[in-house]
Amino acid sequence: MRVSRGMHHLSIGFVPNWSAVGGGWFATKPSGATARGDRSAPPFIASIWRRLSSGHEHAGLPDSCEDLTPVVDRAVALLTESYRPVDFDELDLTLGWTDEKSRLEFLEVTRRLETRLRRRLRRQWTVRVSPSPGVVEVTLMGEYMCDWPLWTHDGLSDPDDWTMLSDDLKEKLRAWAVTADPDHVPGPDPLVTEQLLQELRSVLGSRFVVYGFDSDA
Repeated sequence: MRVSRGMHHLSIGFVPNWSAVGGGWFATKPSGATARGDRSAPPFIASIWRRLSSGHEHAGLPDSCEDLTPVVDRAVALLTESYRPVDFDELDLTLGWTDEKSRLEFLEVTRRLETRLRRRLRRQWTVRVSPSPGVVEVTLMGEYMCDWPLWTHDGLSDPDDWTMLSDDLKEKLRAWAVTADPDHVPGPDPLVTEQLLQELRSVLGSRFVVYGFDSDA
């Protein structure tokens, strides 16, 4: 996915509602639970975030697309019905489907939703509907007067949220953010950008998908 300045951006992801189970993956641990599926998982919710070219951020679908809400609801329903933890101790977010039919239907629903949104919103918007439930999508992107460059479904993230990143890597990210400010000429060194992306992907692992900003898109 390429994120372009001068355009609106719509991002839809499907994430566990951690607050529904007190911040943990398992809501309960029944006595005598020995098999997969014996513990209950939190419900999934759709995380819908749109960022306008003006920089303003809003939750939810654009007004012109609200009639597509049932398609979003169908994707959430599939996760509720057919997505479970694979292991008691560590949630595998890529292998949690209970049956192949539901997994394929989810992929088709998210693909169809993205296609319909693109057609509806046309070239003024970039659209991304994540086909990977629970995986956090991260974009490395500079912005005006912004000293932190990691953006997620909820907009600009807080550096304190990234406890898995070393202080050294955070300093590299802050330095990159300065050069990635649209008012900074020249922009960031492409080699430095690629090295940062590789380091982020290595540190964050499979629970995150890291995209790079492409100003020429």
